[in-house]
Amino acid sequence: MISARHFWRAQLEGYKMERGLALPFDRHRLSDSERLGRALIADFELSEHLTQSFLDYASSHNVTSFQLGLAAFFTFLFKLSNGQQDLCIASVNANRYRPELRDMIGMFVATLPYRIQLDPHATFEELVEQVRDLCLSILEHSHYPLQHIIGNHHSPAFLEIMFDFITVESDVERVDLGDGLLEPVSLQNPMNVIGIMSIEMAGAVYCPLSPQDPSQRLRTLLKETESRLILVHELSRNKFDVDVSTVNIDTMVTVEKMLNDDDVDRLSGVTVMGDSIAYVIFTSGSMGTPKAVSFQHLGLTMVISHWQDFEG
Repeated sequence: MISARHFWRAQLEGYKMERGLALPFDRHRLSDSERLGRALIADFELSEHLTQSFLDYASSHNVTSFQLGLAAFFTFLFKLSNGQQDLCIASVNANRYRPELRDMIGMFVATLPYRIQLDPHATFEELVEQVRDLCLSILEHSHYPLQHIIGNHHSPAFLEIMFDFITVESDVERVDLGDGLLEPVSLQNPMNVIGIMSIEMAGAVYCPLSPQDPSQRLRTLLKETESRLILVHELSRNKFDVDVSTVNIDTMVTVEKMLNDDDVDRLSGVTVMGDSIAYVIFTSGSMGTPKAVSFQHLGLTMVISHWQDFEG
């Protein structure tokens, strides 16, 4: 606790808690009585092409999607506030800073200040690196309670701006898979399990591929399945030289985005019918040519129905 207290004291040293960002507004409020207390949500959605470029940048620069999104948000606020360099906003943190807390059931989420002092002459790449170091430092000291961080400041201005980067299932839906196939690439456990669950929850179809297969075979399988998205990890992300979008799971599944109780409402709203295809596998084929075999969700629904009848 002593180390965390020193960290947060140094992090917010010199920052005026009651000073808000110089954001543009429609008119001056003459008194607090005119404030309605309502929140405004600014939702930024990325196109499929921009999403892929975003994920590729995060992967190549060894940062998480949250860290890259936060760097972009700081850049946006810098421009919106007409060059204000000392920025501080709030964001939620999973607060599972120790390995034994990662699988523990419970509400650990904490709201924490993210302060950064921008150099207007720095490049965006330098800013991304600065934000990454900031996030890692905050993660290490995220267990320190917010009420101790703000002290006697009852209404710190940084709580008025909250940054959240929704990933995993929501990102998959925004890629607009439709009825396309989402294919993870023989990920190591537990990543393989996470990949399969994410695919099925998004209403897509799972098809396992092996990065050890020759490139020609992989191209043939991808062409037959008409896949629109491939789930890869760091070691296999350069394996596919086809014109298909890829998502690097190593940059998406991080400690910062461990599931917590706040994520209940983020589950997929996709309706999957019993006759929908759940997964596709390839057999060797009698003539040596791989043959795709599809399996429906009906098998699982029949098992669940049987269990219900048995319990009843």
